[in-house]
Amino acid sequence: MNYKITLLSLLFKVFLVQLLFTALYADNNWIVYDNIPPNATITKIKDKILGKDVTEFSGSGVDNGYLLNISDSNISKKYRVIKWSMRYSEYYIIYIKIETKKGEKYIYYTPDDKSYGGDKNSTYIHYGLGSFTKDGKWRTFSRDIEADLKGFDSNNSLISIKSFLVRGSGEFDSVRLSKRYKKRVLILYDRVGKYGYMGKIHAMLLENLLGHFDINITAKPVDEYKSIDVRDKSTIFYLGTTYNAMDKYDINSSKRDSYKNFYRDIALSNRTIVWINYNLWSFEKYWSDNNLQGIIFKERYGFSFREISKQKYNRVVYKDTELYKGVVPYATPGSIIDNCILEENKRYDCSLELNRLNILDLDKVDILSKAYSTLTENNNTTPYIINSDNFWFVGDIPFTYISEEDRYLAFADLLHDILRIPHRELHQAIMRLEDVDARTNLDDLNSIANYMMSKNIKFSVATIPIYKDPLGVENGGIPTTEYISNSPIGSRLKELYDIGAIEIVQHGTTHQYSKIDSSISDIPNPYDGVSGDDFEFMRVIKNRDLSYSYLYPEENDSKVWAKNRTIEGRDILRDIGVEAFAWEAPHYMAGANHYRAIRDIYPVQYGRVTYYPNESNLTKENRFIGQFYPYIIQRDIYGYKIIPEDIHNIDNNPNYGFRKLLPKDTIRFAKKLKVVRDGVASFYYHPYLRRAYLKTIIDGLEKEGYSFVSATDLIK
Repeated sequence: MNYKITLLSLLFKVFLVQLLFTALYADNNWIVYDNIPPNATITKIKDKILGKDVTEFSGSGVDNGYLLNISDSNISKKYRVIKWSMRYSEYYIIYIKIETKKGEKYIYYTPDDKSYGGDKNSTYIHYGLGSFTKDGKWRTFSRDIEADLKGFDSNNSLISIKSFLVRGSGEFDSVRLSKRYKKRVLILYDRVGKYGYMGKIHAMLLENLLGHFDINITAKPVDEYKSIDVRDKSTIFYLGTTYNAMDKYDINSSKRDSYKNFYRDIALSNRTIVWINYNLWSFEKYWSDNNLQGIIFKERYGFSFREISKQKYNRVVYKDTELYKGVVPYATPGSIIDNCILEENKRYDCSLELNRLNILDLDKVDILSKAYSTLTENNNTTPYIINSDNFWFVGDIPFTYISEEDRYLAFADLLHDILRIPHRELHQAIMRLEDVDARTNLDDLNSIANYMMSKNIKFSVATIPIYKDPLGVENGGIPTTEYISNSPIGSRLKELYDIGAIEIVQHGTTHQYSKIDSSISDIPNPYDGVSGDDFEFMRVIKNRDLSYSYLYPEENDSKVWAKNRTIEGRDILRDIGVEAFAWEAPHYMAGANHYRAIRDIYPVQYGRVTYYPNESNLTKENRFIGQFYPYIIQRDIYGYKIIPEDIHNIDNNPNYGFRKLLPKDTIRFAKKLKVVRDGVASFYYHPYLRRAYLKTIIDGLEKEGYSFVSATDLIK
């Protein structure tokens, strides 16, 4: 089918037949609204699979149309979700006619693998449901119509759903409207064995990433699973972090039974299952041994587990873009690179293992991403992420050794399809000016501000309310404290704020920390005690090998201390007449309770965040983890809305042992980020660099198709 030509002709027919058709009514209020060519029929038949009466449409394919008018029913305008069941073996088009605040529109669905959308002025918005949906099987669809409208027309809103129109011959069971509801997701993870603690870590990272979506999330270990856990869940993620996890429990143990119950329930369910990494073989065997569904796994889904491969898979391709697979781009002092392979220039490949599959039926399996190796002569590709009906499989843990160019981006993008929460292709960019305090050079600030205003780009300023230099490092040995409210920088920020050129982020309060009674040796944290250099909420020391030890959150991770300190900084910003809309932890680190307390003041966090899998024992390995995001996170595990920073900054003169970052790197990161359909290219920039590098980045991102917006535009 020539999609675009057919689409244009059919859209014209929708308008035409609404004026000309003669209604032919059938049961359940269905009518034939387009009987050209003639003899289209609507018939009640007994379906052998469902064992009940269903409605059959029979005609000349998409040339005929059938309509269910729901605008005159008693359905309230508050209903936003429409659900239907159908069985089709040919091309179809489903139109939902709606009334919006911008007038009448149609959202329509086809068995295509891509969503073509439509601009904000279009009457029609398209979504592809996948080519597999015309395979002759009964399938149930549930669409949040308001979300689908906003996916391509974000400033519009739904008033009512008026009618349901179908083109194409097939069978329908029911069409129902319901209230809008949050999807419920269950994350299950392993926690047995030597590395059992990794299960919870990856579950935290997954839960945070899923925070991009307006859903309810529950996470728990598989060994605590009960059948009731899945009853209200639409999607179940399993993180197989322990090899042969079920077999590590005693034969008659309740924990082993929990795995069996989990296997049975998902095998007999039509819920979306996302299986990540190990133990697919265990699930397949249980399925076969217990004759679930009367068919074995590989016949049901068209693939099966093959092997855990050691062929050094270090790359993934997704949307024709090469991504790293667990690569450390530049091993800095203290990097954990045991069992990793050096590529070149301190770049190490560290996640080389892959769960390989046998693809048995390509008509059933969609291969969405492939893995390959640049380390071996045989660099043939093999499936990395696949989907078959309601079952998804990911070949390894996509959270290991993540970086700005990692397969983590592919997984983040595919979550839209896994959850069936669409988003139009939209690439936006934001800039944050970093470490602005009372001692920032005014000419540097003006250089940046004048350039950004010439480009009509509103940007954020990460502002440090109090400048401190307790050892006088920058002030001739004289301890110095300066408030931004008493400085020319504060006055200039106020001017820029008032004309709408900037918005303010509170970047800590002093961006360093030393107690009043600290000895001189205790003041550096870890450098020199100067604002902008040191940590504020984490005690850190620099080791002789140039690595860093992150000892503990300051002041015993006190909520009261963190809250009072942040309020002090906020009030200083208010003294100059500006209001910060977000908070950013200095060097992206604070204690878990620090984060929670500061959330009460600033519910928006701007940047990368540190998390603690085991807050009760910070001496254990992996006591904290960091995470960055490719898009807005509506809610992380601390309860923050997070504006991402994901393409780094310019560092043209790094500390010894650390990598240099230049505009070409920033632009390359942004180019890779484009695999995420709604990825936000977010970087930060220091005033002392002035405008030369900045101009290169802005021009480069715009050339890649990014449009610059303000950070607050992203969270309105």
